[in-house]
Amino acid sequence: MRKIILFLGFCAFLISSISAQKYFQTRWQSRPRNVIVYLPRNFSPSENLPVVINMHGFSTTAQFQFDYTQFHKVADSVRCIVVYPEGVDLRWNSGTFFFVPSSIDDIGFLGDWMDRVAVLYNADMRKVYSMGYSAGGFMSYKLACDLTNRVAAIAPDVACMVYDNINSCVPARPINIAAFNGLADPITPYAGFPGNFPSIDSIKYLWQVKNGCDALPVIDTLPDLRNDGTRVVRYNYQNCDSSVQQVFYKILEGGHIWPGAADIFAGALGKTTQDISMNKEAWSFFSTKEIPALVRCDAPQNLQSSQVSLDSFNLSWTLVPGVTQYKIALADDSDRVTFYETSGNTLGVLIDTARRIRWNVASLCTSGYHNWNTSYPLNYGATLVNQYSTIKVAIYPNPCSDILQVDLSNIHDQKLLVCIFNLLGEKVLQSDILSSNGKIEVSGLAKGCYQLQLKNADKNYTASFVKN
Repeated sequence: MRKIILFLGFCAFLISSISAQKYFQTRWQSRPRNVIVYLPRNFSPSENLPVVINMHGFSTTAQFQFDYTQFHKVADSVRCIVVYPEGVDLRWNSGTFFFVPSSIDDIGFLGDWMDRVAVLYNADMRKVYSMGYSAGGFMSYKLACDLTNRVAAIAPDVACMVYDNINSCVPARPINIAAFNGLADPITPYAGFPGNFPSIDSIKYLWQVKNGCDALPVIDTLPDLRNDGTRVVRYNYQNCDSSVQQVFYKILEGGHIWPGAADIFAGALGKTTQDISMNKEAWSFFSTKEIPALVRCDAPQNLQSSQVSLDSFNLSWTLVPGVTQYKIALADDSDRVTFYETSGNTLGVLIDTARRIRWNVASLCTSGYHNWNTSYPLNYGATLVNQYSTIKVAIYPNPCSDILQVDLSNIHDQKLLVCIFNLLGEKVLQSDILSSNGKIEVSGLAKGCYQLQLKNADKNYTASFVKN
């Protein structure tokens, strides 16, 4: 019941502080990175919404992708969060692109933002999807290759795969793909670009093999709904491994465009088909897909926090069988997120007391999937009802070697839980009760600095000491 109250308090705070379109600048590889996050109207974190990553093309921006694709209108009706990331120098590192190599870790950057939306907005990490225009579509293919178990499906538009990405592409499992290409595309030619990327038909074949689908697809020519000089042919590959779906849309006479969008290029990049909507087709494809249960480990449970001092907390959670690494997040009321990693189930953290902080923990599954719990308030809201009165306690000798003596002159309750934490916040000693003489045996501790914590229902006594 207490967790429910805490979560509801967190939701109320979050709802009051969000707007539909949010602009972020974070750092990755010591570089500033820009991102737009779109939250659907009347968003609530209790919805646990899917996430669509929507990536711009070469030399355009996240704002251009937002304005051109208009996917936020779909997000309002279908209820999903949309992340519009921006590449360094307005390009993506999907391999050597048009003969220009890159050292930018865009895979890590996009994975970082998957974690951020899980922490900030309680997003559903089982339902993360990637779509992209042109170079953004190339990057969607790269995600399918390198971050397979964090993406449920991809929908690249007017995109292909560069040769070094093809050569290094080893997806962890079959993956759902719905791809869109124009037969008259002047930028990503359907026949390929010599020395840079192969034909679109060879990419269809590549993924048909990787996904274990039947060699011959079911081919349909879709209805000619608009007199715009285009027709759409759909290639639906059958009987793929793990029941994934693989669909390719060939747009006859189609150019380097986003199907169904306004022709903002005035025909300079070819014809824009209105026979289908990229947004509607992609979401219809995404909506039934999720990352398989076989690659997901359990999220950490029993998240607990205890206040050591005004700006210091100890965090703990229950270990998950088979998980060897955990990721911890602290998010403040400006949506700034700080991440930590540990192999244990405790962590000591310092906070900015001028900010309201919420926190979360994820299991880093061996498959590569990240399973986050729900974010909870740390230093505000319902947590303050039973907040400890923190009191410094005298101890001696300090440094000590075998016995640590607690001064009991101002302590009238020996029914105190005794905990000792190292500098990493790991609990290294615990006793259910303080001895009547105030002595604590510390001979088994390694040399170093420690934090002593004595607590009951309403008081928290703390002291730091050195073991020699």
